[in-house]
Amino acid sequence: MKKVNNMAEIIKKIGKTLQEQAIPAAQRLLAIVSNVMAILCVKAEEITREISQAPEPAMGVKATADWAGSHMHCQVPTAQTGETVSKVIRRLAKLPNALDTIELLFVTDADQRLLGIVSLPKLLVAKPQMAIVELMNREFTSAGLADYPERVAQLALTHHLPAVPIVNDQGRLLGAVPAYTVFKIMREEHIQDHYCPKISSNKFNWLGICSSSALNSIFVTN
Repeated sequence: MKKVNNMAEIIKKIGKTLQEQAIPAAQRLLAIVSNVMAILCVKAEEITREISQAPEPAMGVKATADWAGSHMHCQVPTAQTGETVSKVIRRLAKLPNALDTIELLFVTDADQRLLGIVSLPKLLVAKPQMAIVELMNREFTSAGLADYPERVAQLALTHHLPAVPIVNDQGRLLGAVPAYTVFKIMREEHIQDHYCPKISSNKFNWLGICSSSALNSIFVTN
């Protein structure tokens, strides 16, 4: 009977300790979620204002915009396979505006070949000493420099990507097309084609999907 009481007391103490540790962790997580929600809301409003503006004449669309490379951002958040979460976060924190437009971390090897992607919300709540390779999603899609912008937009819609990586023929990362640029591409396509049911019916849904995916990635591991 005494052993049972001792065991019950031990279990009670363990439960109390776990509860005390869980409360601060939950508070930190809620703070992170609140910050992510605030950022997503601001960006959603910016994108909505952009695509709600009066359309320009189709003739105003330049021929140089007919390939994916013309919409690409070259400076994107990257990491290499040998890095840890804490090392990547410290490095990105030193780069001004590194996370303003691209909400994905692109993981490459020493030759800059793209190996995987990590959502930034997922990166921020990961264990500091976790290796990036353990966190990254190896199943991703990409576009080439010479691909049509419409293909980039379709990839973003189909795969629910907040940014589409651009690679060369060897699979080396060159940059990425961010979400708000994808909306501009769809808007230009709408101007040129008057109406495209397949993409137009999905573009507002895609905005919601990108927002919810960013939050879901906090709780779901690959």
